[in-house]
Amino acid sequence: MNEQSKEGIDGIPDDIYQHLMRMLKQHERIVTWVHIQRPFLFGKSAIELLESGDDGDRIRELLTRSDTGDFS
Repeated sequence: MNEQSKEGIDGIPDDIYQHLMRMLKQHERIVTWVHIQRPFLFGKSAIELLESGDDGDRIRELLTRSDTGDFS
């Protein structure tokens, strides 16, 4: 991923970005997704969670659950 393509998502690990790209297909959709607060992420957005020092495991778990249809 080049620097220009990281606009709006600084701090998102490459593996999470690639997972989101497979799901959402467009960078603009990813930028929107990572800025929406989500209950599963303790009421924070993915960006907020990562900026607070989280290693991204909770985000990866959410993406995996989405892939498998586990919304419990």
